[in-house]
Amino acid sequence: MEKRRKRRIVWKLSGEALSGIGRKGHFRDAYEHVCREARSVSRDVELAIVLGGGNINRGSEIIAKLKLPRRDEVAAHWAGMLHTYINGMLLQTVMRRDFKLATRLMLARPYPEIGEPFVRDRALHHLERGRIVILAGGTGNPGASTDSGAVLRAYELGADMVLKGTKVDGVYDRDPREKGAVLLPKLTSTEFRRRKLERIFDGPAVESALGFHLPIRVYDAFTPGNLRRALAGRVGSIILPAASE
Repeated sequence: MEKRRKRRIVWKLSGEALSGIGRKGHFRDAYEHVCREARSVSRDVELAIVLGGGNINRGSEIIAKLKLPRRDEVAAHWAGMLHTYINGMLLQTVMRRDFKLATRLMLARPYPEIGEPFVRDRALHHLERGRIVILAGGTGNPGASTDSGAVLRAYELGADMVLKGTKVDGVYDRDPREKGAVLLPKLTSTEFRRRKLERIFDGPAVESALGFHLPIRVYDAFTPGNLRRALAGRVGSIILPAASE
C-alpha cells in the first residue's frame, strides 16, 4: 500500500511576526513564538514558510519616506525584498540553534553566501525529508507582494493550502476596528473581491489562488497554539477557490 503523503502547507507570515505587534526590528520573544508554532506541527505536515519584511520596512513605506518618484520606486521594492532575506537568515539561525529544527533557506534571487536558490525539485526534496523550508524574496520581482509569493510557491510546490498568519483573527466584512464588524468564517474568492477585502490579503494574490484552486486560511498568528488550530480548521477564515464556488 502506498504511504499516505503528509499535508503540504505554505505558511505566510508578515515581518511583524518577527517583531511583535506595533514594533519594528527583531525581538527574541517573537522569534521564539514563531519557532514554537513551527515545531508544534513539523512532524505532522510538510511546512514551507514565506516571510514578509514589514518589521524592517516594506517597499511602499520606503517610497513614502523617501518621496520617490514612480520611475524610481523599483529600488524601494528591491530593498523590501532584501529585508525578507534578513528575516529568513535570522529565523533559520534561531530555528537551528535553539530549537534543533532542520531547515533550509531558499531565495527567490541568488545570494549563495546565505541560502540556496529556490529550485522546485530541491525544495520538494527538503520538504519530503521533513525539513522546514524558509522562502525569502517573495516572487523575486519588484512590485509583487509576498502574499503573491506565497501563493506562487504554494502552486509550484503542490501545497494543499496557504495559511496567512496575521494580527487579526480572520477576515471581516469591513475594518475589524469598526463597530459592528462581522467575522466571515468562510467566503468565496468572488465574495472576497466583491467586498474589496484586499487589506487582509493582497488582491492579485487571491486572484492567483483562484486560478490555482488553492484555499487560503487567514488567522491570528500571535496566539500560542493557533497554527495547529488553523490547520484543523478551528480558527480563522477560509477563502475558497473557484472549484468550491
